[in-house]
Amino acid sequence: MAMAPYLRLNNGVNVPQLGFGVFRVPPEQMQAVVEDVLEAGYRHIDTAAGYGNEAGVGAAIAAAGIPANTSSSPPSYAMGSRAPRRRLSKSAGGRSALM
Repeated sequence: MAMAPYLRLNNGVNVPQLGFGVFRVPPEQMQAVVEDVLEAGYRHIDTAAGYGNEAGVGAAIAAAGIPANTSSSPPSYAMGSRAPRRRLSKSAGGRSALM
């Protein structure tokens, strides 16, 4: 599968140009949906702490077996917030696998 091109943000973080938004994904479907999009090749999951879906997203990352630090940071983390990283890390078994 061809990977989406990456964009370099002003802070030097590289983010895949194509992402998958999870704002309206129901909580009971979150892990399965994110696992499916990760399997399809997405490495940018557009999420935010306010969505309250970090557990499902983190569980999908852990279940997908994506090595830590191979996907890019969520936009809110890329701009400086560390809260999403802490929550995703905790929900992914302490791993620092971020999208």
